[in-house]
Parts: sequence; structure tokens; C-alpha cells
Amino acid sequence: MKYKVGDKVKYDSGDWWFCGTVSAVFENSLNPFYRLSVDRMEKKSCKFSITQFEFELDAVNEDESEKDKRTQAVEGKRQQVKLEPKAEKLPEKKKKPEKVETLQELKQEAAKPKIRKAWEKNLELYQKGKRNYAIYNWITNNRKHYKSGKLSEEKREKLKGINFPFELTRKKDERKQKTETSKRKRGNEWETNFEAYQKGERNDIISSWIAENKKEFKNGKLTEAKYEKLLGINFPFDVWQSKDDNWENLLEEWKKGERRSKAVQQWKQRSLNQYAEGKLSVDRIIKLREAGIL
Repeated sequence: MKYKVGDKVKYDSGDWWFCGTVSAVFENSLNPFYRLSVDRMEKKSCKFSITQFEFELDAVNEDESEKDKRTQAVEGKRQQVKLEPKAEKLPEKKKKPEKVETLQELKQEAAKPKIRKAWEKNLELYQKGKRNYAIYNWITNNRKHYKSGKLSEEKREKLKGINFPFELTRKKDERKQKTETSKRKRGNEWETNFEAYQKGERNDIISSWIAENKKEFKNGKLTEAKYEKLLGINFPFDVWQSKDDNWENLLEEWKKGERRSKAVQQWKQRSLNQYAEGKLSVDRIIKLREAGIL
């Protein structure tokens, strides 16, 4: 392609684009060449701002020797041009917002040294054997924090060093043991008095035991096991002296409409249990049916 003076040209030199205007044409019988007044020079990967200059543009069909000369001339002029790439503006890093401590947090931080000092003071008093409300409260808090896993390693080591009792299991076991022992003693005492009564012993202790059994029977608090044992020895629960007389009298009370008496209610329940177990005699079954219980 031939150019003339004044043509706008964008010349590809390889890595660069040279944009400008043809300022002169040099005719040649073989290959004409041109002088280019460069307005701007662009690299294919990015753009740069440069000052205006002129250089000679190689012809399209020039031979290799001429092409090398032109290339060297262009490279020489190119080195004289200072290329100043535009600096890319990097995004500014967002600053992390500074933590604003609340008034409550500041108070808590200020109170920590005081709490630590109070804990150390109570530890010293505890080691000296002092016991008061503050010390007992300190002991309770240590046990609670130890159980929940909130007790610090430092405090735990200090308390272990003085054999601090973190758990109280012994006192609970002692109380339980005392209660069970007391129940056994009361049970053994009743059995002892029962055996003495069977043997015919009569004294203040036996009299009190008799009165207590009568009272429990009347109030409906006598256990089934004790009642059966006492019936087996014809214990005088009331004015009736025998087991059969007692049953018949309670039946009569029921027929008269007595329903609030615990003795009557216990009699009814025992009779129903004996009927269900097949231990009730036929004549009593008939009497209960006549009374409307069965």
C-alpha cells in the first residue's frame, strides 16, 4: 500500500503500534519509504503517553537489509523516548474498626484485680483455720466453679496443694446411714417389744408399745405386716379380743353406715384383698355380698 503526505497511519512494529501522520514520501524505483510524524505510541498490552517525534517508516515490501536498518533506527529513537506508564491505583485496604470498650467492660476489667486479691486473702484465712460467712461463701463458690469447669488452672492447683475438699459426699453418706440406722432401730425395737409381749412381759415400755399400736390401728396408720402379726397373737386392738369378733364387729359397723372410720376402711380393703387371693372363707364372702361390698 502506498501512502501520501497527510495520511493517518497506524504502523505495527511488532510489540508496538505507532500512530501518526505521513510527513514525507521518498520515492524509490524498488520500494518507496515514508517519514512518519508520530502522535502517540501504544504497546499492544497497554497504553503509554509519549511526546511527539518523527521517524521514517519502512515500506511494506522492502528487502531484509533495508528492514534491519530501519528497525535499528526506530529502536534508537525509541530508547530516547521516556515512557511513563500510568500507575494503577490499588484499592485501599479497609481498616478494621477499633473495638470500643463499653463502660461495663471497663468496670469488669478494673474489678478483676480486686477479686483476685480477695480470693487470695480468703485462701490465706482458710489455711489459718478461720471460718465465717465470707469464708463459707468462698468455699461454696470454689466448689461450684470446680464442678462447672470454670475454676482456673492456677486456682485449682493452689486448692489442690492445701487438700481443699472440692466435693462433700461423706456428710451425705453419714446422714443417709444415720437415717437408715434409725429406721432399723425403730423396726428392731418394735420386734423386740412384740417378742416380749408374746412372752407375757408387762412393764412401762410394753404398755407404751401396746398403746402406740392401738393408736396407729385406730388412725389407720398401722402397717399391714404389723397388723397381721398382731392378729396372729390376738392383740386387743379394741374391746374385741379375737380376730373373728373383730371382723364381725367391723362388718356390723359397715352395715350401720359407718364409712369415715379408717379401721372400717382397712377392714374392707383387707377383706377384698383376701377375696381376690382366694383366702376368704365362703361364709364371709356371703356376708360381704349381703352387705353390698362384693
